[in-house]
Amino acid sequence: MRRIVYFCFALFIIACQNPSEQGSKTEEETIKAAVYLSSGDNYPLFNSLGIPTFFNIARVINQGEKPLDAIILSERENKGSKVSIVPLALFSFEKDTTLFEYIVCIPAETENPYIGSNYNDFLLKNQEIQSGIEDWFAAQCKDAVCRNFRWESAYKALLYIHTQEN
Repeated sequence: MRRIVYFCFALFIIACQNPSEQGSKTEEETIKAAVYLSSGDNYPLFNSLGIPTFFNIARVINQGEKPLDAIILSERENKGSKVSIVPLALFSFEKDTTLFEYIVCIPAETENPYIGSNYNDFLLKNQEIQSGIEDWFAAQCKDAVCRNFRWESAYKALLYIHTQEN
């Protein structure tokens, strides 16, 4: 009987300890991106109508050879600034025969109550932002045809980032 009491007490002590910080990201695990096009600027690849972007465009800082572009949904960021990001989705489409892929994300430092912090929130609550992004790219494809717009989960975006790093 005494052993059972000691065993239950030890189990209780172990269960009540603060969880280790295994789930928190270290500095090495955070995803950083360098902004190369600020919100409100014209995007040279898509500038047939001269409509400025309503999002920032950045390049994910990785060790891979293929550059990864990210659409950052936030206030205007300065060109060249480095931003820690949280991926929400992977957005892709074709322009003629070229495939364009963007990681749609928000800055990690700020919490935006209007944009969900995960893919499900983003997909369910922000369909107008998704269609706004699609419509912006479709309108800028004057001479070419933009088609096959596709949205994938945050998991796919993270998988895409990590497969490009190696």
